[in-house]
Amino acid sequence: MDSRNIVFSNYFAAKPRFWRAWLELTEKLFAIAEQQGNEDELTQQLSHKTAYPGAVARKVFVVEGIASLLLSQNTWKTEICNPFIMNWSNQMGQFKQQAIIADALKIAMTQQGFPEYTAAYNQIRQQVFPKTSIHKPQEAIMKQTPAHDLFNDSILAMLVPDLEKVVEVGCMRGTLAKEYLKTNPNCQWTGIDIDEENIQIANQECTQAFCADIERMNDAELDALFPANVWVFGDVLEHLRDPWQLLRKLKSRMEPGNQVIACIPNAQHWSFQARLNIGEFKYEDSGLFDRTHLRFFTRKTIFEMFETTGFHIDTAISRIFNFPGVDADKYMPHIRGMAIASGADPEQAAKDAMAFQYVIRAVAL
Repeated sequence: MDSRNIVFSNYFAAKPRFWRAWLELTEKLFAIAEQQGNEDELTQQLSHKTAYPGAVARKVFVVEGIASLLLSQNTWKTEICNPFIMNWSNQMGQFKQQAIIADALKIAMTQQGFPEYTAAYNQIRQQVFPKTSIHKPQEAIMKQTPAHDLFNDSILAMLVPDLEKVVEVGCMRGTLAKEYLKTNPNCQWTGIDIDEENIQIANQECTQAFCADIERMNDAELDALFPANVWVFGDVLEHLRDPWQLLRKLKSRMEPGNQVIACIPNAQHWSFQARLNIGEFKYEDSGLFDRTHLRFFTRKTIFEMFETTGFHIDTAISRIFNFPGVDADKYMPHIRGMAIASGADPEQAAKDAMAFQYVIRAVAL
């Protein structure tokens, strides 16, 4: 495939005739993916959670690929974007020239069929692909978890509808702000992120957004963010060098009743325990083993962190995700057994092992 017949994600527009053909295929896919009570292997594979942030099911990406599948039939008239002026990812941007040449070679290969075009394309491919392998460690270049356009619905549900001012640390592209401001457009939403590219997009969704490391802001810069009804940390505190110190700084500037809403991954999750037990503590680009995590928390230590920094947790939600093809129940007897051996409550240990993340609302005392 080449730039005439491939679609990146969901950025695509077409006339109704195309979408009727698309719907004919996706309806069949939907029927297979959503069938209940008689799930076959294909259904399970389509429903399998991927490593994409939010554990998005594989079927979502298959649906996105259907447009490219139709275009590959070469029965459609298309208009394509100029690849020289398109935005490029950090990973592929360094190979922009090679990618454009490779695309041109594929077009020539398709139209003229000379094997030399194939050989030239494969030569470029072999030079570039090893350098972009997803298995290559990225500690030296990775600033944070890869950006995405998802929002945490549990955090959104904890935000009351009449807030005047919110500060979101780790706002990424401002997706949570965009969703909240739909129902409360008068709220002043300030977004902070350490990635300048994220901020360029977040500025379109937040009232204001700027690039900064929250832990390196001086007192005057922090003071300028107050007063605020709520501070939001969506999967951020575990990335900080000293989240305890930051929470104390915020608490010292807060009025009683101001809130911190945070989502924090659970290092007591059964999958974390299972992998640790066999020595598979391998860092990944996202999830519980995110390579940019500096701190690891459990339900108990999350509560301790807030209670020792001047907050009271009034709401805590366990976010539990199913992993198709993996039976969590088989680990529970062993988790209970370890708790008994440690003199702890086995049922509490089993319960705490089910939460993938905790979303908490902490109130300043």
